[in-house]
Amino acid sequence: MIKARVLVCALLCAVASTGAQENTSPSITHAYEGLTEPFRQIDLAAAETGLMQEVAIEEGQAVRKGQILARLDDLVLQASLAVAAAQKEAIGQIRIAEAEFKLRSTRYRKLMELQQRGHATGEEVTVAESEKEVAAAKLLQAKEALKVRQLEYNRTLAQIERRLIRSPVDGVVTNVFKEPYEFVSYAEPVVMTVVQLNPIVAVFTFNPNDAKALKLGQQFSVKLDSSKRPARGVVSYISPVLDAESGTVKVKVKIDNPSGKYRSGDKCTLGEPDRTQLGTKPKIPTYRK
Repeated sequence: MIKARVLVCALLCAVASTGAQENTSPSITHAYEGLTEPFRQIDLAAAETGLMQEVAIEEGQAVRKGQILARLDDLVLQASLAVAAAQKEAIGQIRIAEAEFKLRSTRYRKLMELQQRGHATGEEVTVAESEKEVAAAKLLQAKEALKVRQLEYNRTLAQIERRLIRSPVDGVVTNVFKEPYEFVSYAEPVVMTVVQLNPIVAVFTFNPNDAKALKLGQQFSVKLDSSKRPARGVVSYISPVLDAESGTVKVKVKIDNPSGKYRSGDKCTLGEPDRTQLGTKPKIPTYRK
């Protein structure tokens, strides 16, 4: 009986010890300092070559996803688009083919009725049937030609679209490399740089032992030099390899920045982990990099 009680006490102690280990904060030996950087930095390149016709934005300007930022010369393509637009609406050949098919079908039907009464020969009926089939083929040909003209119109639209530079993200233009009437070549296709600052990323270099205590989705407070109040960040990236020179591990902490108050390049310090998450399964962040 005494042995049984001792065994139960040992099990309870083991469970309590395990629970205590699960609820202890990660073992971070010291505060880490880092720098903030954009979540994405994109060098926008033109898909075609040609003269720059228009640059619709300036450096430092906020842009929206899909917004037209610049345009290459497309004068010839616009003229081709006008022709294609007129052609795709032209249905005169279809109406002629429909009228002819209707006429040939009516003649064939009447000859069939006359043949049943003995007033038309089989050869006349055969010829009328062939003429009706030819008229049907011409109608089909006219419809196919109209479809091709519609596809040519869509192709011209796609060619014009390739001469537009649109923003792939909500962000800010940091550099503009081409001005109107400058030539964009395949050797130098980059037109401008757009950075995505929501979210923003704080980058730290951890020693390997501290990095082992981190988990994706874990929340930390991050103190930025330009902000009085600390921000809440989420661990979004833990490098699987060590830096060969420093022997450190790169860690990225994602910080929501909807109002744009946090700036890229700002010094920051990693604070304490969010203790409300201790003992819970870490939530994988939406953004990964």
